[in-house]
Amino acid sequence: MLVAGAPAHATPVDAAQHTVRIERFDEATLQEASRSATALTSADSEAHGRVRQHLDEAARNGRLVDESRIRVAEVADPYSADETITLVWDSPKAPTELLYSRRDTANSDAHNIAIGLQMGGGDTTGMPTERTREAQPGSGYAAVFGIDNMYLEDNGCSTGWFAPSYSSDYDHKIVSCYEAWGLDKTPIFVYNRWALWTPAPSDIWGVTAETVDMEVSARPWTGHEGKIKQLADWAPRHGDSLSTCDSNRNYTVGGSWGGLSGSVTMPINICDKYWLNINAGIGTQNRMTIDFDGVRDGQMYMDIAGKYDAVDQYVLPFWADRNYMQVRVCTPTMCNTEAWAKADSGW
Repeated sequence: MLVAGAPAHATPVDAAQHTVRIERFDEATLQEASRSATALTSADSEAHGRVRQHLDEAARNGRLVDESRIRVAEVADPYSADETITLVWDSPKAPTELLYSRRDTANSDAHNIAIGLQMGGGDTTGMPTERTREAQPGSGYAAVFGIDNMYLEDNGCSTGWFAPSYSSDYDHKIVSCYEAWGLDKTPIFVYNRWALWTPAPSDIWGVTAETVDMEVSARPWTGHEGKIKQLADWAPRHGDSLSTCDSNRNYTVGGSWGGLSGSVTMPINICDKYWLNINAGIGTQNRMTIDFDGVRDGQMYMDIAGKYDAVDQYVLPFWADRNYMQVRVCTPTMCNTEAWAKADSGW
């Protein structure tokens, strides 16, 4: 799952001149480093601030999250002294592996870094085992707000921070969220995905940091593909992305079965630099991906939602999520890349 950025040199550099270092944090290490948000002390001022940001993001999305549900993990950044990589989540999917790679070039300050995070801990660890009716969320920039005869089956968010390779007063931050909605006693489901990416701004004149790639994806959890008949509808559509970036449009996704009908409505961000990679239908991966390829600075958010038909009204499908971001960092003389990949273990 680790994705390394391509070297950004004007002329080819022999591979022997590169040094690649990879640090791996396994599940036991991450579990040992994790705590409940309610167990934080007054000395954990930075962690408290991260939890508050996570709660604030949830509130803006119309999700009221109990602080007792939140877990925090902090590990030392292996390549930046006195820096930490911080993960905060309220989803039942917990971190199971963190890979951090740095590629240095001899006799140069040029380097590329990549971080890969895996969430999940097994096929069904922490996942709900039966269909349940939960409280309905309110409106937000990405959570659903128009609910017609649908019930919330599962939802959650995770937030990750890591230090950039350049000088900045801030860390990179990625928020990843999901919602699974069901039409009760039917095989109709709607899966809603969104991510908010905030790259750290450079505080040095002449150094730029721009996002050049971002992906938000979902597909049935590995080992549970047989519960899904097909991805039958999705939003946005291909033609809907022909718009100025950061334009919101409301979409309604739903279906009917056996005389029952239901739908949910959500705001989705559209942009002429977004493109869809949909793999839908019986016998396919039933994967939905929205991807950005271009050059942008500052905060970005992306959304995608799909209507899934299960094989019958009794199964409870699981979905696996993936996010990917790549930042190009340039000085007047060279460019480096930083990449962040996050995927569930069922991907």
